[in-house]
Amino acid sequence: MPGLTVVSSARERFSLADRSLRTLFANCQLPFQLIVVEGGAPEPYKSRIAKALEGRANVEVIRTEGYVLPNRARNLAFEKATGDYILFLENDCMIGPGSVELLLAEAKKTPLGIVVPWLWEKNDRHYDSGADTIVPQPDGSLRILAEKAPTKLGEQPQRV
Repeated sequence: MPGLTVVSSARERFSLADRSLRTLFANCQLPFQLIVVEGGAPEPYKSRIAKALEGRANVEVIRTEGYVLPNRARNLAFEKATGDYILFLENDCMIGPGSVELLLAEAKKTPLGIVVPWLWEKNDRHYDSGADTIVPQPDGSLRILAEKAPTKLGEQPQRV
């Protein structure tokens, strides 16, 4: 079995779920187990999710009678995860090329309990803890000074 389990958890934006899955398949080159929590998705979204999953190996779909909150969806999937590493994605997250590989490499290189990517909405960070630094480079790219998540409760984040 792959060492990575990807969990696509239910959220209220079902209209993006199939697109999210397609970006994962297109932009992640690692083998992974995929667990999709449908979470009471209405039609036609169930059909679109099923179509995005057609012919894919190592996929399990968890269906619930009604809508479930995102953390409940993650808990349902966590019970079935087999990978050494688990990547939680909400069903409206779009995956960029190489981003899963970068997250996994960071998780493997340091003894982190949790690795969290920044979430972007267009060109703005959607979530900002206030402890991160973005340094614009002369070529137009961005150098990102990430922070390490604490490995024990009460520890302060440290920059890498």
